[in-house]
Amino acid sequence: MRAPLAVLILDFNDSEITLWRDDALLYRAPGVAHVDDAQVLFGDEAAQRSRLYPGQSHDQFWRRLNAEAVAPPGPTVANQADLVYLHLKAILDAANANAGEDLVALAPGAITGERLSLFLGIAREVGARVRAVVDGGVAGAAAGVPPADLEDRTCAVLDVTRHGGVVSTIDVAGAEVRRRNVVEVVEAGVNTVFEGWIALAADRFVTETRLDPLRIAATEQQLFDRLWELVSAGEGTRIELSHDDGLRRVDVPREALARKAARNYDALAAAVGAADAIAVTHRAARLPGLTERMRQLQQPVVELPEDALRQAVLDNAERILGDGTTVRYLTALATRRGTETATPAPQSAAPARYPPTHLLCAGVAVPLQQCPDASDHPACEARGPAFDIRVDDTQVHITPTSDDATTGDGPLRSKRPAWAGDTVLWQGIEFRLIAVEP
Repeated sequence: MRAPLAVLILDFNDSEITLWRDDALLYRAPGVAHVDDAQVLFGDEAAQRSRLYPGQSHDQFWRRLNAEAVAPPGPTVANQADLVYLHLKAILDAANANAGEDLVALAPGAITGERLSLFLGIAREVGARVRAVVDGGVAGAAAGVPPADLEDRTCAVLDVTRHGGVVSTIDVAGAEVRRRNVVEVVEAGVNTVFEGWIALAADRFVTETRLDPLRIAATEQQLFDRLWELVSAGEGTRIELSHDDGLRRVDVPREALARKAARNYDALAAAVGAADAIAVTHRAARLPGLTERMRQLQQPVVELPEDALRQAVLDNAERILGDGTTVRYLTALATRRGTETATPAPQSAAPARYPPTHLLCAGVAVPLQQCPDASDHPACEARGPAFDIRVDDTQVHITPTSDDATTGDGPLRSKRPAWAGDTVLWQGIEFRLIAVEP
């Protein structure tokens, strides 16, 4: 059941902290801080300084959630808890959150009771009205809805934070999922995996261009930023660095990144154990080769979409919000199937189809009228032609203008109708046609 009023949903996984109000994404940035004598910065601004000023960069505060000192200190910052307070305040301010709004927090499964208590205390100081905290792994299992033949068995939910992989073992009993245990795999954290990839890319620059980007802070920061962009977008392999008024380029295939991280992924696979199914969060699924490694375990694997955890909260809103008398930590939820109240449609009924209004590429949606050819999309880095998009009254058609565009049904060879949800892949770039309500 959906919440009767708008509710804030804060996922404080430090690899990508997000804040939603019902269906609207209000904030998304890594849990990183930059502290100097004059200012404290958070999120992307801080991450973009992390290699330039490593001594002033901090990314442990959401994980530690304690009163350990920050060195060197900064204005209004003496310890890790101060950074959590300031970052949480900045998140709520950026989202124009109102004091007293109901907030549900999604916590990484490896969080301890002591850290959770400190988080709740900090949230009260900020003015956030936390109604409940939900285990992130349980939310992932609830959103994944394991197949019917896997009821009364177990599901492993894989997620990643900056400092560890998290494998939650979830018991599936009918329409309910309940956490059994959680294992944190420190060698599979985003930071550790990325350091391996940074070294791999740096070696290629030395070999192919004779530039060692790790010897110069500016090029090291460029390398970190560009690699993060490529992995986050799930596209492209080329890394360009600006040095001495020129560009240096190398290609690092995603397969090479997967091989470099093989040992990290093996550690996660070992933690999965004998689970009957595996759900991989959108954060973990972005890491090249991770989902493929899980499929080698010969268990059903599902990748969760970006809004899956948020949707699990909304589906369980009545159960999560309760009567408002206490703040609860929930480690059990109903699956989406268990929250379904409408009469299911006959299996033979075709799903509703809607004409698209926008073209989505690299997280940016633009009206179709601005993209007569998909390569005209402002977030498309490659140059066209790709495929033509034509709006005729209420029907949208796509027509190939190159010979390497493919859809979910195979190569795009001729003019065909397009619907919201259709995807087209061209030169490794994914385009999705979506419908945006006015």
